[in-house]
Amino acid sequence: MPLTEICMFVGIIVLLVGILGHGGSRGLLLAFGLTLVTLATIELTLREHLAGYRSHSLLIAALAAAAVAAPVAALVQPSKIIVLAIAAAVFALVFPAMRALFRRRSGGADWRA
Repeated sequence: MPLTEICMFVGIIVLLVGILGHGGSRGLLLAFGLTLVTLATIELTLREHLAGYRSHSLLIAALAAAAVAAPVAALVQPSKIIVLAIAAAVFALVFPAMRALFRRRSGGADWRA
């Protein structure tokens, strides 16, 4: 069952309804559609990367950095420089780890297109 593709399709439909529609529920439709498409994309990215099929080290590291920096920025509210430094540190830790993981899973390849 192609759940990822179905989630992407439904998310795009919901986004289109939110964009083209009118009324008070537009924001909710846009948020729901964007969330569906984003989650399906993250799942596909992780599945391809962990299977050694295609390297997504950069995207996974950027998502990890955003996943750590966003709550810190929202809850602690430090200066922007500190948030950027935290995001850069997370990225710098996750990126090489994901490259090494892909290299092991792909049989030694650094990347595949």
